[in-house]
Order: sequence, then C-alpha cells, then structure tokens
Amino acid sequence: MTQVKVQLDKAVAEQLEATARENCYTLAEYISAVISRHSASILKRELNAKLVLLDLIATAQPDPTFERPAEITWDVSTPREAFS
Repeated sequence: MTQVKVQLDKAVAEQLEATARENCYTLAEYISAVISRHSASILKRELNAKLVLLDLIATAQPDPTFERPAEITWDVSTPREAFS
C-alpha cells in the first residue's frame, strides 16, 4: 500500500482525529475516505465534460463550404513556406 506523509498543525490534527472518531474511522481511514471522495468527484466532473463534448461533436453538421486543401508534395524542391 502506498504511504503518504502529511505534516499538520496540532489544532488541525486534533480536528481531523475528532471528526474521524465521530465517523467511526481511524485517522488514516478518514483521510483516505476524504481523498477518495474528492478523487471520485473530480473523475465524475471530467466524465461529464467529456460527455458534453461528445454530444456537441455528434450533433455538429458538416460545413458544406469546406474544401479540402490541395495536397502538398513532399518533393525536396518544395519551399519550406509551403508547409507552414
């Protein structure tokens, strides 16, 4: 199991220990639970954002005025400006 070392002020550590005891956790279990909930929340927001983007892409209509640019030859004599 991965370990993390955290240095806290005495007052903060006492608050965390009290809250952990109130919720029937050890201090380590409580901190792990808080981090897990926070991580799950972040992952859910990221997933929701991706779903919104996928919905936008799925509903987008192709641009009928778009014309594919001419193919640039890869010949050595082609000036560098043609590639930018």
